[in-house]
Amino acid sequence: MQSTRHAELEAIDYILSNPELTPDPTAEHLLHTTTLYVTVEPCIMCGSALRQMGIKEVYYGCGNDRFGGCGSVLAVNEDDHPQHAPYRASMGYLRDEAIMILRRFYLTENKNGRSRPFEIGRLLTASSPYSKGKGGSSAQNRNLTPFYTESSTSNS
Repeated sequence: MQSTRHAELEAIDYILSNPELTPDPTAEHLLHTTTLYVTVEPCIMCGSALRQMGIKEVYYGCGNDRFGGCGSVLAVNEDDHPQHAPYRASMGYLRDEAIMILRRFYLTENKNGRSRPFEIGRLLTASSPYSKGKGGSSAQNRNLTPFYTESSTSNS
């Protein structure tokens, strides 16, 4: 597994390399029976790749307000396309847990990330002290806590 590849591309490769998970390798839409669960909304590139592979549906914990391909920025999962059928994408599956995984990674495990002195001693919680209504603007929230949104609504 390569650490710079997106989880959705890793999942596609894993499924395609396993004959038990891809019983009919000649099918037009290889993932038509597959439901994918991911931490963060697939980006535009991954959302499109999943659609081209014919994914059945995707559940994700939190939105991706910078690169989201399932509604946050673009809705490549459901926009009109002449060749590839849309798929259902639902946000909010284990949302708090997904946010905690990301926060933990960005605050403690990402040794190659930029230094953020303002985050020293910051609590690892699912709600952000920088979200609207708590003294921070949406733009500030995006810059301080990348790759997720604080929205608790779900796409159905």
